Amino acid sequence: KKKKKKKNQQIMFENKVAFVSVVVFLAIGLFLSVTLLQHRHRKVLIQAIRNPWAHGKASMKARGRYGLGGMPTTKDEHGYRHHFYSKYPRFVTVVLPSGVNAKGRGRRLHSIQQTWGPLARAIFMVHNESEFSDGVKHHAVLGPPKPTGTGTEYTSYPADRYSYPQIWKLPKDIGAEEGIPRLMYAIQTVFDRINPDFAFFVNDHTYVIPEHLCDYLHGLDPSHPLHAGHALKKGDTGDLVLNSESAGYLFSRATMQNLLHATTNQNHQDPNCIMSGNDTWLQGNPAVLITKCLQHSLHITAIDTREHAKYHRFHAFPLTRVVSGDLDEWYRTKHRNMPTWFTTAQAAQSTQTTQSTQSTPYEQLLSGLDCCARGTISFHYVEYKESKVLFKTREALLHNPHLKDAILKYLMITHWPTKHSEIGTHSRKLPHNNDHHAWDALLGVLRNISTPQTQRPC
Repeated sequence: KKKKKKKNQQIMFENKVAFVSVVVFLAIGLFLSVTLLQHRHRKVLIQAIRNPWAHGKASMKARGRYGLGGMPTTKDEHGYRHHFYSKYPRFVTVVLPSGVNAKGRGRRLHSIQQTWGPLARAIFMVHNESEFSDGVKHHAVLGPPKPTGTGTEYTSYPADRYSYPQIWKLPKDIGAEEGIPRLMYAIQTVFDRINPDFAFFVNDHTYVIPEHLCDYLHGLDPSHPLHAGHALKKGDTGDLVLNSESAGYLFSRATMQNLLHATTNQNHQDPNCIMSGNDTWLQGNPAVLITKCLQHSLHITAIDTREHAKYHRFHAFPLTRVVSGDLDEWYRTKHRNMPTWFTTAQAAQSTQTTQSTQSTPYEQLLSGLDCCARGTISFHYVEYKESKVLFKTREALLHNPHLKDAILKYLMITHWPTKHSEIGTHSRKLPHNNDHHAWDALLGVLRNISTPQTQRPC
């Protein structure tokens, strides 16, 4: 009996040792996997553990399917990209209808979906699902609110709330020419449904570089007011400074919250924050009313967003025109005689620039190699073919920074649109093949805005 008891004790001891060994082995394995995995893989794993219902299926497809800059996403066979975040995304990009070439909107949205849209967490605001029927086919539509008056329930939802682009259908009572209620609905719905740290508002003629937007937002606190973009003076008199709707503008969570409170407060209707009007021009330029409310009542002002107080990040014209300096005179005028409060803030920012970079006056719009910041975030008046070429060219340079100029030039010439209907009224053809000076500047800028060092995931 003693021998049998001793044998049983030995077996129990060995079982305990085996069990502890397995537990330790698994713990060490999990520790090493989390430690040794690249940061982007760790983020996918952590988010999948936090919310397995939302991210579990997508995490199984994550291996080797990341965007440029190591964005923690997975892309399906249709181009929609699942983003791994728990509470709030760092930013979303709200794509509003452009007032130019409305007939070409479907092609532009499709081009955005194939290029920068998935990484930028694009949300297409549409009046009719036919504007982007692909979103209906892949169950990516957020329908308008149900007629309950609460605004919290919608007629349809995206099958994957973490997948982008998404298509948000506007309520029927907001017409195609009603820019003010359309923008306010977009801000309210983004704030209520997603509540991102920041929201970038553009239109479907805008080309966005999401990795550079991540880099610009790095370290910024969404609880602090932010109204950032390409600042322009409104009119010859007064002190109103708005951000170009063409180049796109950023709101922080705090800005959206304060704006919505000011415009929906039934107890005290601030005259500067009444978001209505029958003026056709205002309906086409709703940012004017919003800026009036932000600046005059909420004291949230536009800022100088230039890199080193010299190089613009947000551009209201396409690459070809910005590089060549072919800008409209009205646009140049809106950079002159900026109010004192803006120039004072600009001067303070200039003192913080590096010694190797000489800041320039705000009214001086640079061209050539100096036209654009390395961290350029947007261009405008970019039609669908041009958008694809810019994306393809940047992708080629990011994968091979040493790509020869001759190959880069050939890539652009081969794919750049040549017909006026494809280029659009506000963009331009590529330089003549023998214009070496123009080509040197264009290729130099492309290299400058396509360096691996400026690609930041978020």
